[in-house]
Amino acid sequence: MTMMGLLIFIFGLFIGALIVFIAMRNFRSVHPLSGIAKLTEDQSNEKQKRKVKILELIREKGSVTNNDIEKVLGVSDASATNYLQEVEKEGKIEQIGEKGRFVSYRLKNSK
Repeated sequence: MTMMGLLIFIFGLFIGALIVFIAMRNFRSVHPLSGIAKLTEDQSNEKQKRKVKILELIREKGSVTNNDIEKVLGVSDASATNYLQEVEKEGKIEQIGEKGRFVSYRLKNSK
């Protein structure tokens, strides 16, 4: 390969890389989240909506059980428990009772 051919080859690589860089930058500005980042954001938004729904239900009923949350949200027993524990850790609700079907939850400031 001659010196001129080598320079043309390197220049072509540089131009190609520049085009790819510009295209990716434009893609990110149009689609800021994609793939796993988008899925994670969607899941976080859904989780937050469900926690708000739990608080709304407690305001309506005064207190709720794990079974109430299962039915309203359409989730498993374990998921309902996890949601209630998270909202409790946030200091918004408190548990009444120790274990089993006698456990319910109410707003933290209502006694």
